[in-house]
Amino acid sequence: MSTYFYAVAIQDDFIRSYLDLLRFIANPNEKRTAHITVRGPYSKKVNLEKQSKMIHGENVQVVGVDKFYSQSQNTLFLRCESKGLREIWLKKGHPYNPHITIYDGKDRLLADSLLEIMSKYHISFHFPASQLYPLLIRKGQSNIDLALCADFPLLGRLLRRGIDVDHIRNMPLSQRIGLFSEACSFLPHLRQLKQV
Repeated sequence: MSTYFYAVAIQDDFIRSYLDLLRFIANPNEKRTAHITVRGPYSKKVNLEKQSKMIHGENVQVVGVDKFYSQSQNTLFLRCESKGLREIWLKKGHPYNPHITIYDGKDRLLADSLLEIMSKYHISFHFPASQLYPLLIRKGQSNIDLALCADFPLLGRLLRRGIDVDHIRNMPLSQRIGLFSEACSFLPHLRQLKQV
């Protein structure tokens, strides 16, 4: 059975690429690129042209890091704010809480470690939102968009050494956490790095 959600993409190539790298380092099995899910679920595609026009180009502010923990969920995310997001938000059973997921997995200790790392930094940056686009979710779905889209040369330039998809996938967990920590050190400087 298929389920549709609707999301907003990050219309800033540098910020999107950087967040995709953080997501991939946190979980090399992550499937999707960075986004904010704002509506759903739906059993079929729906016409959201009006809402799409409302959000397109709207400034979205990232204001910090937070978490969702439950017995079956360990999610680390960046909190987002925008008047436009509030106006189009409609997620069944979920109060208003727009966010970009950085890690969503089974490992609570890993989630805690990543949260501790990200909490060291003042996180404040913004980007323009895309139009709404559908996210098709199927049980057992295998999607490798993130591995294909992540900008590993960008990570290499930031860290001043070559790193690729296989390198990260084959790292021991402790080394991957160290790499995540290194990559997060650029969070407070995203505006300056964009201009370089």
